[in-house]
Amino acid sequence: MKRTLKWVGLSLLALLAAGAALLVHTWYFKPLSIDWFYTRVFLRFALDDPELLTQLRILEPLGLRSHNARLADASPAHQDMVLARLDADYATLHRYDASRYAGQDRLSYAIFDYFVGMQVRGGRWRYHDFPVNQLFGVQSNLPNLMTQQQQVNDVTDAQHYIARLAAFPQKMDQVIESVRLREIKGVVPPRFVVEKVLDQIKLFLAPGPKDNTLTVAFAQKLDKIPADKMDAATRADLTRRVEQAVGASVFPAYNALAAYLESLRPKATRNDGAWALPDGDAFYQFAIESNTTTTMTAEQIHALGLSEVARIGGEMDRLLAAAGHTEGTVGERMRALARSPAQLYPDTDEGRAQILADYDAIIREMTAGLAPLFGVKPKASVVVKRVPPFTEKSAPLA
Repeated sequence: MKRTLKWVGLSLLALLAAGAALLVHTWYFKPLSIDWFYTRVFLRFALDDPELLTQLRILEPLGLRSHNARLADASPAHQDMVLARLDADYATLHRYDASRYAGQDRLSYAIFDYFVGMQVRGGRWRYHDFPVNQLFGVQSNLPNLMTQQQQVNDVTDAQHYIARLAAFPQKMDQVIESVRLREIKGVVPPRFVVEKVLDQIKLFLAPGPKDNTLTVAFAQKLDKIPADKMDAATRADLTRRVEQAVGASVFPAYNALAAYLESLRPKATRNDGAWALPDGDAFYQFAIESNTTTTMTAEQIHALGLSEVARIGGEMDRLLAAAGHTEGTVGERMRALARSPAQLYPDTDEGRAQILADYDAIIREMTAGLAPLFGVKPKASVVVKRVPPFTEKSAPLA
């Protein structure tokens, strides 16, 4: 009996050792299966980005939540590391024999090859962007992450929220370092970008820590926790700590970014396009390829656009005439239609509420129609929210 138990124990140890060896090999070397390789690339990318993990919420069901207390590294050094890892992944991909794959496997290989290949090619242009801009810069992305995506369901989640607020200064310093590096390389944002971001920061700071969107949203998250799960004293203490963190960490971080942008403002004297950047024509051609998957030139795309405008303009002319709009050019008639009271919501809070209500009605109608078409449906519902007020003025009109 003892001998049997001994051999069973040795066998289990051998299996565990083999499993550990296979895991180490898969993580650090060329995986035995290309599907394992794809999984490794995704896991490395996701585990390296705590903000993405918050959005995906793939670890929470496993009881892992500590990533919600950290922010993603935005330093130039980290960006260089990510690019080096992509280079290595791209090389590993081509060590697999693509001729062995067919059907969906061949398609997966081709998609991965194209996507990562474009990232590797784009490494040459990794500084030809504006990390801080009025549409999706750090000054709006971080509040959106905290208020719209980060969940607070208990004290631990609340502590993670507070810890993330404390990480704002480091994140902002990293972003400033990235923008400053681009400035040194001659990549300066257009004037309107700098001015609109400064306006956003001013609106973000205006309410003060107590009424800031980060504090208000946190209190709203706590309100959704049942009373038997969190007492009033704990809620008050946590809210006070968030308000303190906003004042002590978040506001200084935003002021530091604003101060740097003010120093950049005199250098952002023009509103030129990408062609004005160093080696801008070549960068523009790469941007065309990465965004259209074609090798067309800017001139060819422009000519195609003109022909499409003419074609669509003809269709619009017929539709507008059928609706009784016959006077003026297509553009003039479209502007007149856009100004028609029948086509507009009131530019008031009541009008915005009605817009959201109408969108919600569309979503509910769409959701009800999914049942006969799809067997598996997402658990999460689609929700439309108002753009945060501090980014509203510089957001796209839609």
